[in-house]
Amino acid sequence: MPLSPVFVKVSTPTKTRHYPTSRVEQPQRRRTHSTDDLASLITKPKTDRFGFLLENESEHGVKRRHSDTNKKISDPEKALVAKAAKQRALDKVTKRREKKWVNMIRSWEKNKNKKKHQQRILSRVRKGIPDKLRGAVWSLLGDVPNTIDFTKKGQYNELLLQAEMVGRGGRTDEDALVQVRDTIERDIKRTFPNHIMFKDLQEDRISEEEFDELLVSPTNTFDKNENEVAVVIYTKEEETPDLLNSAGGQASLRRVLRAYSMYDQETGYCQGMNFIVAMFLTFMTEEEAFWLLVFIMNDQPCNMRNMFGSDMSQSSQVLHVGSRLIEQFLPKLAKHLHRENVHISMYATHWLLTIYTTKFPFELVTRVWDCFLAEGWKIVYRIMLAILSVHERKLLKMDFEDILGFFRDVGQKAEADKLFEVAFKIQLKNKHVKKYEKEYLLQEKENKR
Repeated sequence: MPLSPVFVKVSTPTKTRHYPTSRVEQPQRRRTHSTDDLASLITKPKTDRFGFLLENESEHGVKRRHSDTNKKISDPEKALVAKAAKQRALDKVTKRREKKWVNMIRSWEKNKNKKKHQQRILSRVRKGIPDKLRGAVWSLLGDVPNTIDFTKKGQYNELLLQAEMVGRGGRTDEDALVQVRDTIERDIKRTFPNHIMFKDLQEDRISEEEFDELLVSPTNTFDKNENEVAVVIYTKEEETPDLLNSAGGQASLRRVLRAYSMYDQETGYCQGMNFIVAMFLTFMTEEEAFWLLVFIMNDQPCNMRNMFGSDMSQSSQVLHVGSRLIEQFLPKLAKHLHRENVHISMYATHWLLTIYTTKFPFELVTRVWDCFLAEGWKIVYRIMLAILSVHERKLLKMDFEDILGFFRDVGQKAEADKLFEVAFKIQLKNKHVKKYEKEYLLQEKENKR
């Protein structure tokens, strides 16, 4: 049977020895260990500002890369001073933007239908929403507060209760729902595995034997503020995780995806949704994340539902539009890729279908979604064109194998500020996107005759 971690608070005062209540009393040992031994097991890992682990990798599988890694710094002290000055200037800009966003949030309901308000939103989201306010703004862009409080009040919990009953029989569609449940379960552990919220705790826990070895002898003394530690020990886990009561990021992700599979049983669940929902959960509650998922799937300007439907018809349309835009804005590169038999589906599928939530730095991902929630698909195509534009010269010198190898690692080369600067210089209009969407639909209609 699989094992799951249980966090047990262990008190270790000077005269009394405590074991977890679920364990059998053991004889005292003479061997002693300092609190540093235990602390080494439970030290809080270092993360970046988004919660991704910093040991060897950062942002969801993308290796850490510093622009100045290979540069020789002749004066380290001067470099530190310059870095500190740059950070102070950035903090000043951030505080100013936060103040503007707070004022906008306060008057959102009053002004949301005004053209001036909508124009101001577009202008500000393109500069990036401050991290502290991103969850609140995303919720407002998806009309989530009104959905939770009024139009769909209580429905999320009802859907979870329905999802909990899956696998217990009594439904005509039981087999299909069980299959969706099992697919979700497999994908959960693959979702942002190096994010502190979604990291698989099985990697970090210790066995009961190791726990025994590290229990502190009653002869040791502790500082008053250091006499409690959290230790992870093995316990048996049921075959199916407790949907309603499990804690942690993976549990929240499971609940949102399972609830959506009940809300929209025709779509159910499709790979890619897990990364989008996990991203939402880093900024908001799970109920907010659920209703924001409902919004992006079914409402303008995102309207992603047909990307994940059984026929995934919108996926083909998105790739067609992307290919035609490359021909329009980067004709030389388009011809080269065509000669090398490199189709857009070979490199841009995961860019476009998950809106960059996989294999790209999280700073870039969040900024793309700031714009996507406000203005829709245009930003998705802009970033695609910007990536290709930045690397066009290199790509033009490559053959088939080198091109595919380059695209596998292109996420590591992505710099948010640079790409957004390039992206907004591209003269892409909504009419271009609509033109190629209509072209695709006409082609499909002809093919069905």
